[in-house]
Amino acid sequence: MHQVIERDANREMIDMQSEPLLNVTDLTVNYDGVVALDHVSLTAPAGQLYGLIGPNGSGKSTFLAAISRHGKVTEGRLEFAGRDYTGEPAFVAARLGISRSFQTVRLQEDLSVLENAMVGADHHRITRPVIFNWLRLVRNRREEAECRETALSALERVGLVDYKDQFPSSLSYGMQRRVEIARCLASDPKLLLLDEPTAGMSPAETDDISELLMGLRDSGLTQILVAHDLSMIHAVTDHVFALNFGKLIAEGNSVDVANDPDVRKAYIGVADEE
Repeated sequence: MHQVIERDANREMIDMQSEPLLNVTDLTVNYDGVVALDHVSLTAPAGQLYGLIGPNGSGKSTFLAAISRHGKVTEGRLEFAGRDYTGEPAFVAARLGISRSFQTVRLQEDLSVLENAMVGADHHRITRPVIFNWLRLVRNRREEAECRETALSALERVGLVDYKDQFPSSLSYGMQRRVEIARCLASDPKLLLLDEPTAGMSPAETDDISELLMGLRDSGLTQILVAHDLSMIHAVTDHVFALNFGKLIAEGNSVDVANDPDVRKAYIGVADEE
């Protein structure tokens, strides 16, 4: 088990009662009669690192897809920084400041590490939901130079600037995940959604990513982290949401959520004895 990373007890916490960056009301996603999310409501003030947990099939990835607008919304309302964006496409959500990584690595193997990050840097210029034609969208040398500088800055934040000219296939799995995070950071997000970023990693790689995410949080970046590694969730998150069968069953700090009877039943399969 990887070592538990100590959180800074003196770090100033943002008031959880402040105006939320993300406000989700009665979010429901229905696929041909199967309810993947069932009237989920939650608020997420800025500056926090949130954990999203639940057994397989509980609706975690569906939730990220919905709020990033990569997935459908059957009912409910999504607000970001006070703006209703429920019916908007994914590229509008990205322009608002929502960026997402996926469960599987999705890098362009024929692009260098720097060029992959530049895809994110140019994302704010996209006016239609097609991301991989970015070379045709960079209209002049000035814009290309701006994209390059932004991408280099993102790579520096994740510790990969020295690998900018390499290709993803030459990097370890953990480093490829860092490239993905850099690509997200290059779009200058206000909210970063991370879907199992440490799945399949060694304990050392998991610790490295944990430190990176906490550093991003301490710099002011709001994040929602999906992870099955509950020790990581406990070590890095400020607030945790728990889903089961598409319903929000608990929220609070990681210790309280882990000890919640409904959460224990969802993970263990039996209710605690009275």
